[in-house]
Amino acid sequence: MKLNLLFAMIWSALIFGGCFAHKFSSSLLPFKEDEKTKTAFQEVVVALAEPIAESYELTKLTAALQKTSLFKEAGAMDQLSRPPDLILDSWFYEGEKDPFKNCSLGFEGEMLTIGTAGLIPQICESRHRVSFDLYSPRTKKKISVTFAYETGGAVGWAALLYNASSDWTVTAPEKQYQDLLKAVFYQRTHEIQGLLQ
Repeated sequence: MKLNLLFAMIWSALIFGGCFAHKFSSSLLPFKEDEKTKTAFQEVVVALAEPIAESYELTKLTAALQKTSLFKEAGAMDQLSRPPDLILDSWFYEGEKDPFKNCSLGFEGEMLTIGTAGLIPQICESRHRVSFDLYSPRTKKKISVTFAYETGGAVGWAALLYNASSDWTVTAPEKQYQDLLKAVFYQRTHEIQGLLQ
């Protein structure tokens, strides 16, 4: 009985846990964080201007900014403990609206992958571009920021092969996205500090 349960647990782990692979890449990664840049924005409060419409990508950017601990605070204006030093505005995201359009087998492929218990894999790759303005409400100085990244995903037994590569991981690339945001802001450190003077 215990052997059957163990076999079922291993099989479930392989089917549901070991058959996913994620990839995240950008020309700004990897980057090195040094002590000087690490403290560059520690006293800065950033407000994200109210968007015209709710967006998953903006919510993701906000959550990632908060987790990076780049700034003293980052969030919506009404969530901050004091008036902001900088405002992130005119946010724009460009990426594929249909998540299955960039998949090898399209939407039908999801059913095929599930129906064959992962023997026929689904491989997806997407390009993303984000831009926004960063300005000081005090000096009215402004800079525009743009960055791009690519994501990939594999579902099915082929994912085990992808996970053997250092470019792919089993876990979703949340940490890589945070590192990308750090790289984006650190790359523009002098300009951002210029906004605050």
